[in-house]
Amino acid sequence: PQTLPDGLVQAEGGIDLDPDSDLWSLPVSLVRFGVSERVELQLGWGGVTLVPSADDNVNDLFVNSKLAVREQSGLIPNIGLQVGASVPVEDDRALGDSQITGGFLWSYDVDGRFGLFGTATLISSELDGDGDATLTNAVGISKGLTPRVGSFIEMFSSFNDKTGDGHVIDFGF
Repeated sequence: PQTLPDGLVQAEGGIDLDPDSDLWSLPVSLVRFGVSERVELQLGWGGVTLVPSADDNVNDLFVNSKLAVREQSGLIPNIGLQVGASVPVEDDRALGDSQITGGFLWSYDVDGRFGLFGTATLISSELDGDGDATLTNAVGISKGLTPRVGSFIEMFSSFNDKTGDGHVIDFGF
């Protein structure tokens, strides 16, 4: 849950593919801004989901803030909190359709080269006029490749009574 240093900007992007439903979302993007020593602002977009045999779906924008709460000390990991909201972008959706997100973040530097990390997030939203909540969690391992480049692999899971559960293993650099 470390935040970007004050004044630093980091851009991330990619493609999201769901092999079970043959859906693609692109470009998935995130821009992170270091606001202060302990605060980071994040702006993102889920791109456009390409739907076979139907109209494509324009995904929402989102804004998050991350707060570094505690630095690692002994066996106690780095701890952070995250809050955010989505902003609907399609014409037929109102701001009342926004998702509100709150999360707990942790990371642990094992030996300067390897690290462990995890998240637990609650997302509250309106779905067809009825309140809805999704719990997500992730756990992973990271490895520094050079002083400026790292890699990670994580298991990401989401749990929702209405839309079902999902599990993904992802990785990146």
